[in-house]
Amino acid sequence: MNGAPNREQRIAAYGLLIDGDLVLMVQAGERSDVPGRWFLPGGGVDHGEDPVETVQREFLEETGLAVAVGEVVGVWSEMIEASVRGVEVHAVSIVYEIVSWTGEMAGSPDDSSEKAAWQPVADDDESRMRFVRSALRARP
Repeated sequence: MNGAPNREQRIAAYGLLIDGDLVLMVQAGERSDVPGRWFLPGGGVDHGEDPVETVQREFLEETGLAVAVGEVVGVWSEMIEASVRGVEVHAVSIVYEIVSWTGEMAGSPDDSSEKAAWQPVADDDESRMRFVRSALRARP
């Protein structure tokens, strides 16, 4: 081996849910590849799973909300240093608009997420993943 980092490719689907001047976000847990960073509810697309189904499944798991998924807001590609696992990840993130939702916030965070919270849309905090900041600028 020539010392090159281990590499992975990850395809994930996320939902952009905006209510007034707030956006629903999830904070990455300590066991995730990006602990403490904020991202949109969503996650990795399972083998054979439609990305829309991924958004619906992950939204329910992370926030307790059932969602109707609309159009694609955008697709972003970025390299992430997953220092927890010593892996370089090529992350491809598909972001969909959430057009409606039902339920109450009551997600059950897993190993990858810490908590879900409403945050100001205009906040361009560097703790947000790059694709999140891009999706908020491109939102419908």
